[in-house]
Amino acid sequence: MKISSAGATEVAVPVVVRDLTPAERAAYSRPESWGDDEAWSSTASAAMTSLWIAERHLALLCDEALHAPVHAYGRALNQAVWREIGDIEVNEHLEEHKAAFMAAARANLASSGLVSTIGS
Repeated sequence: MKISSAGATEVAVPVVVRDLTPAERAAYSRPESWGDDEAWSSTASAAMTSLWIAERHLALLCDEALHAPVHAYGRALNQAVWREIGDIEVNEHLEEHKAAFMAAARANLASSGLVSTIGS
């Protein structure tokens, strides 16, 4: 079975967006004391694993214009979940990367004819 580029985008982008939600939730709910919450760690690990799998599917199936933005956003989420981001708020740390990915995804979906551009 061969999937068209548009069909691959139609499948892969929503999967990545779906898997971003639990990863974002993990970043926003990270405990102050590192290592004190085994349930959070397990949930965060599963969320990040799902996100990385979805990100790799997108890289394999979709236009190259989506590769760098989704990878950068995934890395920013990974840092917010597993590493220190300093005194910056999680939303500030993620916003630039999230906006870049969402803009690239919208543009890619629009160019594939799957969604119309806003305001057209």
